[in-house]
Order: sequence, then structure tokens, then C-alpha cells
Amino acid sequence: MAEEGGDGWSRPGGLDQLITGAIDTHAHGYPEFSLQHHARLDDVRLLVAMRDAGIAGIVMKSHLWPTMDRAYYVHQQVPEVRIYPSITLNSVVGGVDPDVVEAAASLGAKVVFFPTWTSHNDRSRQGISTMIQGRFASFVNDRGPGVEVTSGDRLKPEAEAVLDVAKERGLLVQTGHISIGEALLVCAGARDRGVPVVLSHPTSRIIGASLEQLKQAVALGAFVEFCVLHGFSLFHAIPPAETAWIIKELGAEHCILSTDSFNDWAPPEPEMLRMGAGQLLSCGLSEGEVRLLIHDNPRRALRLSAN
Repeated sequence: MAEEGGDGWSRPGGLDQLITGAIDTHAHGYPEFSLQHHARLDDVRLLVAMRDAGIAGIVMKSHLWPTMDRAYYVHQQVPEVRIYPSITLNSVVGGVDPDVVEAAASLGAKVVFFPTWTSHNDRSRQGISTMIQGRFASFVNDRGPGVEVTSGDRLKPEAEAVLDVAKERGLLVQTGHISIGEALLVCAGARDRGVPVVLSHPTSRIIGASLEQLKQAVALGAFVEFCVLHGFSLFHAIPPAETAWIIKELGAEHCILSTDSFNDWAPPEPEMLRMGAGQLLSCGLSEGEVRLLIHDNPRRALRLSAN
């Protein structure tokens, strides 16, 4: 544990020590969206940067394609960083379909994200779907209002079946860009099956959850995710002080800090994670609380052994 100064900050070098061994549960590589949408680092350079920063692992996410193949080959080049591949249940991979999840798990997926840009919520809130439309108009135009995973106050059968596969194959579920009402039902379904679940960036503009809804998710056993990107983004603009206050309200033992970056204007992900940790420290969280966010809770969510 790094030594703390009287003002609550770690002494020089402490942040580097704090992120050593961390796991980023929401990391985008390159390519993402298209070859024309540039990230700060491509997959190999991202993993090299993670390795050099001492970060232990990442959940590799894509809004378009499963990441199992990419993870397999990149891991051979940078074996020091553990990669947890994922699949996001958008229409291009088959949507909310248990067969898709089963096939992904057979190829090494460890995480399943519910729909992002093909969800009704994302389209109605002009989220990532607007970026996709800017790149691939045919993917979005005339495709209807988007997917919902609930009917009334119940999960649809296909969403229930996805959770069943997640239980059978030992997967972590993340809620993606579905609405907070849908996400809470997913959290309840995951709890009933003993499946770990992360409520994806619920304070972002795309989700817009209230504090009471976040507390409901915690009561259902979910981890609540906060993304460093949203402290940088003009589109989300969530001040770190507000994030720190919410984490205090919920309890750091229920929260996760990730990067969620896929933009060339953003710092490399290891630096983002270091900055995010430092911001939360400066806003009143202790090193022990930040360690829960980037070390302990990601391991609990992924069902890994402790450090």
C-alpha cells in the first residue's frame, strides 16, 4: 500500500503503485466502429501500454464484433496482460440470442454485454447509434425503434435464456445501453441465477439513472460501473466530485471504475485509469476504496482469485 500524505493524496509514485495489478472491465481497442474511427492505440500497443503500467487484465469490448479472436492473437504477442474477451448482443452478431452467447463462450468469451447501439434506449437517447449511423447509415436507417429486452415488467424469454447460458458458462453480464428499467430487471434475473452483473455506466447521458435506481441495483447484488471517459467527455460531462459522492452513497464495495475509451483525443487507457483513480482520491475517496473499484471488485465480478 502506498503511503498517504496528510492531505489524503498518495506520495509521489503512489498512483502508479495503486493501478499496478488493476483490471479494466470495459476497454475498447482498435479497430472499433470502422477503420476510419481512430483510437489512441491499436490493440497490441494498448496491451503493451497496459503491461508497462502493471495493469493485470482487461475486458476487451467491441460494439460491433466479438473480441475472442482478437484477444487470442493479441495475447500471444503480449502474454503478460490477461484478456477477458466479450460479445455485445447487437444485431450484427445475431442480437439477444442464447445460441450467440453459447457460441461465444465456446470460443472463450468471459463477458456478455446486452445491446448497445441497437437498443431502443440508445436510439431514443441518440447515443452510440448516432455515431454508428454516421459511419454506416444502412445499419440504422429503416431498422425500427431498436431492441427492448423486456415486455411490461418481465424479461423477454430470449433475455431470460441469455442469462441461463451466462449461468451455465460462468459469464459476467454487463447491461450495455438498455434502459435503466430494463437493466434493473436484468440485474434481478442475474441475482436469481447467481450470475455476476455490472450495471453499465448508469450515470451517463445514455442511461441517466437516479440515485434511487442505483441503490436498487446494489440491493439486487449488481456492481455499478463508473467510466473515466465520462469525466472527460463533453457529451456526458460527469464531474469526478459527483462520481465520488455517488460512490460514497452506494459504498465502494459495490462499484467499479473502468475506462470505456475509443477516441484518439483521449489519453491511453492506463493513463486514463491512473488519472481517474487520482481524481477520485482528490475528491475524497481513500486508497482502500479506490482499490476496491479497480482491483477487488473487478476480480469478484469476473470470479477470479484475489491478489
